[in-house]
Amino acid sequence: MPFLTPWRYGECVEREIRTLEVSQHVSRVVALGFVREAMVDLQRLMGEAKGSVLLLA
Repeated sequence: MPFLTPWRYGECVEREIRTLEVSQHVSRVVALGFVREAMVDLQRLMGEAKGSVLLLA
């Protein structure tokens, strides 16, 4: 899996998605069991492909 950089309409949105406001929304969404399970599966795939893992709070 290639390195993932967040893009929206051809523009990098790395800074915009790392705000406190976005983090608060993400925390609520990943608290949903089915979302968390899907994200863990994606993290495993990314870890296998790149040797690294993203952690969800």
